[in-house]
Amino acid sequence: MDLKTQIKQTLLEERQNKLKESFVELLDIDDKVYLVERSLTISHTLLEDGFSVDEIKKELSEYDMSGFDKINWKDFALNSSLSMFKEYIIEYILKELFGTNKEFAHEAAVVFSNLSPTDLLKPFKDEASCSESMPKITKALLVALGRHLAGNITGTGESTLATRGAGNLFGQAIMQSNVGESLSVNFCKMIH
Repeated sequence: MDLKTQIKQTLLEERQNKLKESFVELLDIDDKVYLVERSLTISHTLLEDGFSVDEIKKELSEYDMSGFDKINWKDFALNSSLSMFKEYIIEYILKELFGTNKEFAHEAAVVFSNLSPTDLLKPFKDEASCSESMPKITKALLVALGRHLAGNITGTGESTLATRGAGNLFGQAIMQSNVGESLSVNFCKMIH
């Protein structure tokens, strides 16, 4: 066997191994909705890496994808679209009305989109509602601030693996502390 054929064969084997290894995590997923999300995300990444749709379909066919037909695709798409829409609106408001910079507005929008709009308005209702809901909002805001600062510290200013890791560590520390509760007391005093 000549060198060219051997290199080609080795590259093809590596390509097949990458394809197989990419979907291995699907074996451990029981939640059908999360299974769909992960398989779509993995497939998208593989398409960007140059794999064909047929290669991906063939590999996916080897996994138990029963239950896909039981997923309410309309709700799945609606929830995904609604979350992205909420992020966009929150980011727009933060940038245009409050003048925050693009990176912080994005991080805050991601965090706040996970909160219910009624939760965001409760602090303004009365003092009792403020004391109840403001800690959650304050912690969410601190997490967004932490991710923004992590982006500046790493020098990227954007969402990368390093900034997400640093932001998640900071976020966990905030969620486990009472900083949100302490700050929310002061915020509620200012509001009411």
